Amino acid sequence: MDYKRTSLSGEWLIEPGPRKPATYRNKIMVPGLVDMAKPGFKWQDHQYFWYRHDFEMEALAASKQLLLQLEQVQFGTLVYLNEELIGGNIPCYTSQFFNLSPALHKGKNRLEIRVGSKNTLPAHSAVGNDFEKLSFIPGIWGDAWLHLHDFARIDWLRILPDLSRHGAEFHVEFEPLTDKARPLLLDYRLVEKKSRRVIASGSFGLEKPVIMEKKISADWFVAIENAELWTPENPFLYEIELTLKAGEVISDRRSRAFGLREFGIRDGHFYLNGVRRRLFGSNIAFHRLLSDPERQYLPWDPDWIKKVLVDIPKAHNMFFFRFHLGHAYNKWYDIADEYGIMLQDEWMFWTPTGTPKQISKVFADWIKENGHHPSIVMWDPLNESKDEVITNEIIPKMKLIDPSRIWETADFSEDHPYIYSLGPVLHEAKFGYTRSIPDLQNSPTPVMVNEYLWWWLDGQGRPSELTRWVVERWLGRKVTAEQLLEHQAFLAAELTELFRRLDFDAIMPFVYLSAGPGATSHWFRGALSDLQPKPLLQELKQAFSPVGLSIELWNRHFTPGQHTETTIYFFNDTLNSVSVNCRLSLVADKKKETELMRFDLSLAPGQILKQSVAFDLPAKTLDGWLTAALFEAGGGEISHSRKKIQIINPPSWAIKNETKPLLLWDESDEIEHCLRRQNLIFTRNTGEVTGVPGVILLNGAVCARLTPDDQNLLNNWVEQGSTLILQEPELGLTGQHLLPVLPDLNLWVQYRPDPERGGYDSAVIPESQAHPLWENLAPKSLFIWNGAWGGEMISKHHVRPNQPFRTLASCNLFLRVPAVLEIPRGRGRVLISRLQVRGRLNRAQDNGALYERVYDPAAEIYLGNLLRYSLQQPEPATDPEADNAYKMVRALSSDGTVYDIEQLKLYARWPVYGQGRQRLEIELYKKTAIRGLILDKLKTIPKDCVFTFDENRLENFQIAEETSRVRFEFDPVYCSRFVMEYTVSSSAVDSCLWEVELVE
Repeated sequence: MDYKRTSLSGEWLIEPGPRKPATYRNKIMVPGLVDMAKPGFKWQDHQYFWYRHDFEMEALAASKQLLLQLEQVQFGTLVYLNEELIGGNIPCYTSQFFNLSPALHKGKNRLEIRVGSKNTLPAHSAVGNDFEKLSFIPGIWGDAWLHLHDFARIDWLRILPDLSRHGAEFHVEFEPLTDKARPLLLDYRLVEKKSRRVIASGSFGLEKPVIMEKKISADWFVAIENAELWTPENPFLYEIELTLKAGEVISDRRSRAFGLREFGIRDGHFYLNGVRRRLFGSNIAFHRLLSDPERQYLPWDPDWIKKVLVDIPKAHNMFFFRFHLGHAYNKWYDIADEYGIMLQDEWMFWTPTGTPKQISKVFADWIKENGHHPSIVMWDPLNESKDEVITNEIIPKMKLIDPSRIWETADFSEDHPYIYSLGPVLHEAKFGYTRSIPDLQNSPTPVMVNEYLWWWLDGQGRPSELTRWVVERWLGRKVTAEQLLEHQAFLAAELTELFRRLDFDAIMPFVYLSAGPGATSHWFRGALSDLQPKPLLQELKQAFSPVGLSIELWNRHFTPGQHTETTIYFFNDTLNSVSVNCRLSLVADKKKETELMRFDLSLAPGQILKQSVAFDLPAKTLDGWLTAALFEAGGGEISHSRKKIQIINPPSWAIKNETKPLLLWDESDEIEHCLRRQNLIFTRNTGEVTGVPGVILLNGAVCARLTPDDQNLLNNWVEQGSTLILQEPELGLTGQHLLPVLPDLNLWVQYRPDPERGGYDSAVIPESQAHPLWENLAPKSLFIWNGAWGGEMISKHHVRPNQPFRTLASCNLFLRVPAVLEIPRGRGRVLISRLQVRGRLNRAQDNGALYERVYDPAAEIYLGNLLRYSLQQPEPATDPEADNAYKMVRALSSDGTVYDIEQLKLYARWPVYGQGRQRLEIELYKKTAIRGLILDKLKTIPKDCVFTFDENRLENFQIAEETSRVRFEFDPVYCSRFVMEYTVSSSAVDSCLWEVELVE
């Protein structure tokens, strides 16, 4: 009887439990996962699951061997045939083989397989980690086969394309299945996969019988005349067919499709078939997808796989993916081979697990099983982690098995620049798991930006858990799903074009496909089965266009008629020269287009062309887009690039302050020139002030050098009705500083390194858009001011007063950082303004260097509003004795922080640092009856909160750690002081942001 392969994929029986069941009550499909059982069970309540499949088998000769192959099983197996234990194994992503022959019966056979849960794996398992996966669902998730062999089997076929010799080198290893001596003969046939045209054929025989005590191998080379190379544009496949004969009996057959292609690194860049290749695509978190409750059978459906892996990406100019944290179901790679998708295959090591011996074993199996795929162009052993043993010891051994591929971590490193969302717009220093922009530009190895965006939305456009950190920072507290999707698309375009202008070698925003309700979600709306792309895919289609362009523009605010210069980058990533026409225009939000210029240009293959353009903006205000589009000669649009801009009238402050002079303390002259231009009366000399000045403006770190006499003088003026403005008081300060401002008003200034989250801010969100500070400033006007590495508006500092304050605008994650603070004092007030107007007030300033600060009309409007508001008579501070209103007056934490108070609400604006028992104490105007309180944003507040209302102690409220809002009601408690105590276990609970609201 010749070799025969039988598929066991299809319907099986399944039952959960620790012991082999007598009755199987559920059905399940293989491949699949245990949550797909029908009628089903609560799989989370069980550690083990028993699969059963019955099959018929005729009597076998003594030399015949029946092998069971389980391509992929998680997490660990025990295999029984006809009640006899065959064996077990623990690989989760590669094949397991079991010889069933010793227990095989003629006729009906019962195959039973116990599958474990992740926690049942032994300590030496290399199963790996994914800290953002929703669940680890067990199951036989790969195909299952029966192989009927005779004397031996083909254990490994290696195919190494060799373009220098116009062919491929083949290496085959054979595994003995019996200890008997038999002659071997290997026939091979090389064909074109689609046409079946025979390229070459031959045989290898042994002159003498060989006792198969160990594996033997055969090696040969086949030259291919007029060979077709495999590329994403032309994924041409060949196929090698092998027949292993033991005597006259066929003992094994094996066929493998492969492509002639070489991918490697040369001169610090990626090359495919001798031509530099820039890689555009994204990531597929296949195993996170498996944890999506909506996925059902989709990851195993060939039609759905082709649509999500090939059709949609290629329609959006994407052809490269990293399989993130775990090898995928094997058919994904076959489809990628056939349709031209390039892959980076990553092991599920977000920090490794297991012993070096086991890692070496599963890595070798991983490479041997998948090394024939032309789609896989690189191996990736680690995600956002390091392991010297893997990099320095294991990978060199793996390169002996597969010398044709590069390894991430060993041959180059990827970067995850989560800027412009979690982090700053641009960055000059290391931020998180990435190098700085200058370091990336000077990298001696290929630059792969393999994760960026940090703006994940589920199928309904709602922010994921990780995205909620940053939404308020950029869009404010009230935002719609459509606004979230629009910003995601904007962000994808901005960053992708930036990285393309910097000529990075691989550009891969995160994440194309994952678990919809997970931490990182995916790029599809509605039902996962429908695969309706979110808007960002249309933006990526433009940014990844093989013949494309990008406007380099970071300044976004202009004045009517302004003469403007900028640079446009043109890209040709094809192998052919192209001639195109470029048109530059302004498009208002209502789609009205004003053409600025047009010109023709030619691009050579692989060329990046930089071209400066100069033009005059229209002499009118505008809120829209500067758009550059490429057109075929006499044809339609190829691609476009667009940048948000505002044309804003230069402000005329129209402030008359003859009776309220302004005192300016400033070591620079920029604000002075602006005041003179606006005809504002001011003095820089204290001796020239008669009476009480209307405004005292201290610019920069001047307040760090105030003497006690200065403080007393300023205090006297403020008490009599002046407004003291501290404009960017943290300027130039590093470390921690206590700045005395008035006799009992200090500022604590702390520089924040923010190496992983936060960073400087480029968007400011008003607490109320109707406040006079924001007059003539739309929300868009407070998003990215001109210059300074992408529009820095607020520095990386905490600036905390020791007096209660009111926040007028906020920034940073969860809007936890006050950008403008107001402190009533006597008949006056103190305003702390952190918006950086410096460098943006000189109307004559040229564009200068790319990230240099230039004039910004929005900054001048803000300064004028700040002064106008300061000259207004503030409302007198409330007299506690005369006011019957029920209000908070002060809130202090364990570290002395004073929080922002608004009537009955207190807002925590800072992360909580330190460990141990924390204390928050709130003072009220008078003893008042409190009947309840609301605690909000409690993600990291523990369950052991204790509340004290003067002498009334309410202990141990049970607060779930994931609860975002809790309301407590109780019998009225009369108090003038309220204390909340809780334990912080982490040294820096960055997301411990909360609000307290008392209920009268």
